[in-house]
Formats: sequence, structure tokens, C-alpha cells
Amino acid sequence: MARWDFDVRDPDKVIATAIARLVAKGYEPDDAADHVKDVEQALLMLHELDGWEPEYEAIGLEFAGSVASGRAIKKTIEDGDDEDF
Repeated sequence: MARWDFDVRDPDKVIATAIARLVAKGYEPDDAADHVKDVEQALLMLHELDGWEPEYEAIGLEFAGSVASGRAIKKTIEDGDDEDF
């Protein structure tokens, strides 16, 4: 199991991109904005929109279900053990 960390340098742009992608798929702009209110939700939505490539299993990545979580963390992997998160 692995954790992914992202350094989000432009949160507004990430959020706007996720909203634009939802609108392009047919969501009303207000509904898309209600669905993506922060960077964590934007990252989850972008991952959901991009889908899962079946070939990933061949390199040892397995889909673990439909429940995803995203949250801001106060420190990076280099700052300590995983138990601290």
C-alpha cells in the first residue's frame, strides 16, 4: 500500500480545472462548483474522471475499491513515520 503526496502550488487553478472538467462532462456549473469546494475534493474528482487503467494491475497496482479519501496533511513523508498521519 502506498500513500500519494501532492504539492499543490496553485489551489485555485486545481479547483477550477476540476470544475471545468465536470462542466465538460455535462454538469451545470453551479452543481460542479458545489461538488468541488476544496483542493482535496478537486484531486479526488480529477482521479475519478481520469479513471483506472486495467494495465496498472500488471505492474502491481490494484484498485482497492470506490471509497477514496483526500485530506491535507501537516507534514510530508520525510517528516516522520506513517503512523503520525
